[in-house]
Amino acid sequence: MTIEEYFSELAQELQPMAAADRDSVLEYYHEYTEDAHITSGDALTVQLGTPKQLAAQLLANQSIKETVTVNETAPTKPHYRQNAHNTWLIVLAVLSLPLSLPLSIAVGAILFAGLIAIAAVAFAVLITLGALVLAGICVTIAGLYIGFTLIFSNLFVGMAYLGFALIGIGLTLLLAPFTYQTTLFFVHATSNFSRYLYNKVTRNKHLSAEGDSQS
Repeated sequence: MTIEEYFSELAQELQPMAAADRDSVLEYYHEYTEDAHITSGDALTVQLGTPKQLAAQLLANQSIKETVTVNETAPTKPHYRQNAHNTWLIVLAVLSLPLSLPLSIAVGAILFAGLIAIAAVAFAVLITLGALVLAGICVTIAGLYIGFTLIFSNLFVGMAYLGFALIGIGLTLLLAPFTYQTTLFFVHATSNFSRYLYNKVTRNKHLSAEGDSQS
């Protein structure tokens, strides 16, 4: 692979990035290649990984920075899509890191176990909340139907059922937004976990690379 082919493939992999940011990244790595006196795409692959691996890391880094910026400008506003997209990019970046086989297995296992644990807790909590919301809806419908049916023949029984309907409405109105916020919380927690693991792995990788270069 030539250097031109390397950067051509890298540019294709960076298509999700804004054009200005992509041009800036390509210019930076062109300068890096010249300063390091790298003359072949294979040598560049040894230094930076394959174009696909480098692009995955760059996209993950950009997504993390954008998420931090968004959270700083509006810290109380949930960003479901941003966090979900961020998590997906980080997972791809971690899996594409040029790590040794034992470390790759360890990182993959930690990432998989962490995501499964969060997903399991989220599933249990959301199923419980969903069941309560559904119960509230069912109580509301049944209470209204039976209440209006009986209110003219048996006033007190009909009013009692209408009272149950009001309880169901209150339960639904209370739990529906709470369920939504809980979903956002777990998505945010997943994003934070994947971002933490990615930063930890890349930091250790850079420290290891610096140690190797000094030795």
